[in-house]
Amino acid sequence: MEKLTACPACKSTSIEFYGQAEDWLVSKESFEIHECKDCELKFTNPRPQESDLGKYYESEDYISHSDTKKGLTPLLYQKARQIMLNKKYRLVRKHIQPKTALDIGCGTGYFLSLLQEKGIQTSGVEPSPIAKEIAEAKLGHTLSSQVSEITGTYDLITLWHVLEHLPNLRADLEKISQHLNPNGVLMIAVPNPDSKDAKIYGFDWAAWDLPRHLYHFTKKSLNLLLKSVGFQRVGTYNMPLDSFYVSLLSEKNIGNKVPFPKAIQSGILSNIKGKSSKNQSSLIHVFKKA
Repeated sequence: MEKLTACPACKSTSIEFYGQAEDWLVSKESFEIHECKDCELKFTNPRPQESDLGKYYESEDYISHSDTKKGLTPLLYQKARQIMLNKKYRLVRKHIQPKTALDIGCGTGYFLSLLQEKGIQTSGVEPSPIAKEIAEAKLGHTLSSQVSEITGTYDLITLWHVLEHLPNLRADLEKISQHLNPNGVLMIAVPNPDSKDAKIYGFDWAAWDLPRHLYHFTKKSLNLLLKSVGFQRVGTYNMPLDSFYVSLLSEKNIGNKVPFPKAIQSGILSNIKGKSSKNQSSLIHVFKKA
C-alpha cells in the first residue's frame, strides 16, 4: 500500500482522516478517505500501489469494461448509457464542433463510435486489455493503453468517470493540456460527494467505489486543481440518471433485497435537491485553456 503524506492535487500536508468505506465490488477490504483542508480534495489513503490496482477491477460486475447485458442492473446500465451518449454529444456540440477527439478511459468504445458516426476523427486511451480489445474491434483502429502514450493534438478531450481513477493525477492533467488545441474543450465527468444521495448513504454510497476511485472531487476541489494546471471552467452540468443508478447500487451495498423503490426515491430527492445548484450525483465539468 502507498501512504500519501501530502495532497495529490495541491501538495498541502494539511490533511486529515475523513472516513472509511468498503470495497463492495471485489475485495471487501476497507479503505480510508482523507481530506485536504486547503483545497478540499478527498482521496483514498493509503491506496494500492499502481502495479496492484488492476486486481481491483477484476470482476464481471465492473460493467464499463464489458458489453454484458446479463442481469437487470447491467441491462439498466446499458439503457442509461445509450441515453447519456446522445446527451454527451449534444453537450459537445454546445461548446465546440470538433474535427478531432480523444476519449481517455474509453472503455468498450461506445462514445468514440458515436463520434466516428458524426465524421469526427477519433483516438482513445484504455488500460483494460479486455475493454481495449472490444473497443478496437468496434472502432477499427488501435488505442493507447496509458495517458503517457498520447500523441497528436485534439479539439476535444473527454474523461467520462475516469479522472478519479488516474494514479498520476497532476502529471496526467499536464500531459492532457499539452495535447489539447488552444481553443479546444476538455470535458470531465466525476461523482459528486456533495450530492444528496451521497449524504443519504454516507460511506455506503456506491460512488466512493474504493479503491478504484482514488480521488473524490467536489466542485471546488476540481476547479482549484484544473486552474492550477492552466484551465478555466466554462460550464457544469448535472447527470440525473446517475442519481438513480448510484442509489440502486448503494441500496444493494446495505443489503436491501428490494432495492428499486428506495433507490428511485433517493434518486428523485437527489435530483430535486441538486438541480438548480448543479449538485446532483455526478457532474460534467467543461474546461478550456485559461
